Amino acid sequence: MERAMQFHETLQNLMEWLDSSEERLDDMGALGADTEAIKQQINELKVYKADVDPRTVDVEALNQLAHDMMERASPESAQAIRAPLDEVNRRWNSYRERS
Repeated sequence: MERAMQFHETLQNLMEWLDSSEERLDDMGALGADTEAIKQQINELKVYKADVDPRTVDVEALNQLAHDMMERASPESAQAIRAPLDEVNRRWNSYRERS
């Protein structure tokens, strides 16, 4: 039960983080036209990278936890774990490709 709660909490946190981060990435826009704009964008990207990198650990931990849970679960329960996990992984991979 504790593992299921941990899975759902981590899953929810990642989904919320992806919602806001995807929006933030969309708002970054094209590369600036002048030196000052480019410098500001570089600084924004440094902050962005500092926020994204630790999430890799969260995604890996979620996948490991889900894998452990699915090994012991019924096929129906495993599917209930796999579906949202697949969605997070799809969004995470898409997000990483865009960034």
